[in-house]
Amino acid sequence: MSQDGNLGLGSNEAGGAEQGAVGSTDLARRLSEAPLDERRRATVELVTSTLAEVLESVLPGSADEIADDQGFKDMGLDSLGAVELRDRLSADLGAELPVTAAFDHPTPTALAEFVLNDILEGAERGAVATHAEKDTDEPIAIIGMACRYPGGITTPEEFWDFIHEGKESVSDFPSNRGWDLDRLFSDDPDAPNTSYVRQSHFLHDCDQFDPAFFGMSPREAVAIDPQQRLLLETSWEAIERAGIDPHSLKGSRTGTFIGAEPQDYGPRLHEAPADVEGHLVTGVAPSVMSGRIAYTFGLEGPAVTVDTACSASLVAIHLASRSLRSGESSMVLAGGVTVMSTPSTYTAFSRQRGLAVDGRCKAFSEDADGTGFSEGCGV
Repeated sequence: MSQDGNLGLGSNEAGGAEQGAVGSTDLARRLSEAPLDERRRATVELVTSTLAEVLESVLPGSADEIADDQGFKDMGLDSLGAVELRDRLSADLGAELPVTAAFDHPTPTALAEFVLNDILEGAERGAVATHAEKDTDEPIAIIGMACRYPGGITTPEEFWDFIHEGKESVSDFPSNRGWDLDRLFSDDPDAPNTSYVRQSHFLHDCDQFDPAFFGMSPREAVAIDPQQRLLLETSWEAIERAGIDPHSLKGSRTGTFIGAEPQDYGPRLHEAPADVEGHLVTGVAPSVMSGRIAYTFGLEGPAVTVDTACSASLVAIHLASRSLRSGESSMVLAGGVTVMSTPSTYTAFSRQRGLAVDGRCKAFSEDADGTGFSEGCGV
């Protein structure tokens, strides 16, 4: 193993015969005490030099081609070599790395970041988590927000101004969703499959989406419930508005808690056209609303979609707060979404005579004549 002039990197003098607590070797102690930049560089060097030893034993000469961001598999490291790499690093650091460490973090840089953040600094973070479990009343800090609401609202600032100025978001039913508006409306509340309400609160541009930005094809994007698409956009924006590079959260213990109800987007799975059949099963699954966010950003905290009807978003935020206070998550994305892909909500509530004709809720007023529904997304 190569030697480091500042930290004296090298194999554990004990030969790794025994492993103690996290950071129990002299090497681990030197790494932990070094300045952050030096610690990162030295940890990458530790991984690459150990990798070189493993590769040299199975593929002589291959160690000369190691690149920090190249995949282990591309370098010729097989399953046995990945386990040997893990065993040697565990011995050098006096810490028990997971058997799947090289598979979960498949480049020298990624594995070094894992060693640095989860192994060398794991004890300190564990202490923080233990402390958090005791502080169940600790206030929760909201550091970034993003939203899409009726009335053309696309930012929290626009939402605040909208409320402050007393504006309204009532509009006609959307004309870009394939709804048969000529047959949908009827003043007779008993007419089947019709709505006696002609206005409500909609996101008229929820069909606008840039699939390439999130690494998906247009065909896949069409098969995805617009609720999932909105959640991807607002999650990205909320992270950026918090001053965080979204890419930097990969592998972090960031949780995702989303309140939502399943909607009638797309055909039934067994009736899906061939060009979207493979994507529709995940495109309309409620569980994937939170799961797709976690997968896209590489988040490793809990991913939970909550459906408790009207309280879903509040319950999601409640669960997210508990996850933070318990130390289960280091940070969370939390919120909710509703996009009505079909007019079924209005036809069903029309039969119950439960809708306000003008689309406006009038809670606690003697003029109250029913409920009104709205779309939106907030994270």
